[in-house]
Amino acid sequence: MASTPSDRLGLRLIGTGDFQDTWGSSLNSDALSLIDEAVAGVETIALSGDVTLSTTQYVSNQSRNRVLRFTNNSLSGTPTVTLPATERFYIIHNALGGTYGITFSNGSATVSVAANITTALIWQTGSVLYGIDLATGADVATVAPQITNNNLQTVAGQIAPTNNLGTVAGISANVTTVAGVSGNVTTVAGISSNVTTVAGISSAVSGVNAIASDVTAVNTDPLKTSITNVSGNATNINAVAGNATNINTVAGIDANVTTVAGISAAVSGVNAIASDVTGVNNIASNVTTVAGNNANVTTVAGISSNVTTVAGVSSNVTTVAGISSAVSTVATNVADVNNFADLYQIASSPPSTDGGGNVLSQGDLYFDTAANELKVWNGSAFQGGVTASANFVLKSNNLSDLASASSAITNLGLDPLLAAKAPLASPAFTGSPTIGGTTIKTVATSGAYSDLSGTPTHLNVTGGSAGTIPYQTAANTTGMSAVGTAGQVLSSNGTSAPTWINQSTGGGVATQMKFA
Repeated sequence: MASTPSDRLGLRLIGTGDFQDTWGSSLNSDALSLIDEAVAGVETIALSGDVTLSTTQYVSNQSRNRVLRFTNNSLSGTPTVTLPATERFYIIHNALGGTYGITFSNGSATVSVAANITTALIWQTGSVLYGIDLATGADVATVAPQITNNNLQTVAGQIAPTNNLGTVAGISANVTTVAGVSGNVTTVAGISSNVTTVAGISSAVSGVNAIASDVTAVNTDPLKTSITNVSGNATNINAVAGNATNINTVAGIDANVTTVAGISAAVSGVNAIASDVTGVNNIASNVTTVAGNNANVTTVAGISSNVTTVAGVSSNVTTVAGISSAVSTVATNVADVNNFADLYQIASSPPSTDGGGNVLSQGDLYFDTAANELKVWNGSAFQGGVTASANFVLKSNNLSDLASASSAITNLGLDPLLAAKAPLASPAFTGSPTIGGTTIKTVATSGAYSDLSGTPTHLNVTGGSAGTIPYQTAANTTGMSAVGTAGQVLSSNGTSAPTWINQSTGGGVATQMKFA
């Protein structure tokens, strides 16, 4: 029984009776050594392009090794490594230097190892390939602390279910801008309560700012001395004192107050459209997207009238899109289309130029709508009769559709022939007519043929055979009797054919027969 290879590793399965007295050597070389290679073998393959791993049975081959290490041998693109389509797994070492990944195929499916992945596991069941990247020790050392302090879990929570990470990514440009003024953001954050307070009395702050020069004057002598007179207004002063905290807060951000006062109109305007601001904030990612396409938006705005026009004929645009291949064909042959437009015209009267305004040429066509007839330019005039079916003679009519048969006979010169044919229907010869120079004699219907130029020596009767005798079977019909035997005589049977009889049967024997 012949040996067969194993399904997965192609090891020799020794058949019954094979390798008698030498099976141990075959087992060592064709199975155990190859098992060693399959379990712990490392195969280094230098890649310069796509490669199919060797699968030779019963000997060492590339595809049987457990570890496949790939190096770069002047690669110019991502290589494809073709594996045998049998169940097995590999440890992959991508030693291409981080420039190229590797695509693995078994002929039915593929799996890839990225350029930045140095180690991976690949296995297959049936025709399906699977793969998993293996992290390096450095990667594990970096990620592990982030798991311990829950940072990795926190980031994962921002991906699902909230997708905050995706939202922030969508406004990355804005995040970059805020990062550029991070110092100011920190400062504002430190006085957030003051900002909130000022926002609550924004109208009052605007009022104080409006009299900023007066406040400065009050703080300067001699007006300062006059403050004493204010004592009579103690109630109001007490009220101000009761609001000292807010006043101190405003004093602490006097620069900001001055800035806000400078844009008070703008602040009031923004306040008037507060709901709109909130709405824009809710579509911040869309605003960022539009900002990124501002050049295209400007372009479309510049052709807005054209856009409106196209929108008005959208059904026509859809129709043209449906026959795009035909449009492409016409565009490819536009020279022929233009040429046909020059050659063919439709008009009620003969045109003086071709369809392109050029001088008429022989062969130019025009359809005369007045006569419903296609005409062709013959070099001096447009000639009809090209397609007018009324001017055709149809083969199936056998000349019955001629406008005038008698005119056609005359035009064909047939009148003399028809005139000569008329007497032939009932000929009557006069004089001495001749045929081919020989005089035609009148054949007599009775007499001794004395009118013939010579007396015939015999008259042949057609039909019959040697020994037969003609007889009349009916009016204008002659038959031939059968041939009798020697010694027989011919006997009449009345109205039927005569027959030959023996002499003893009849009366006398005729010694002479005469036919009139």
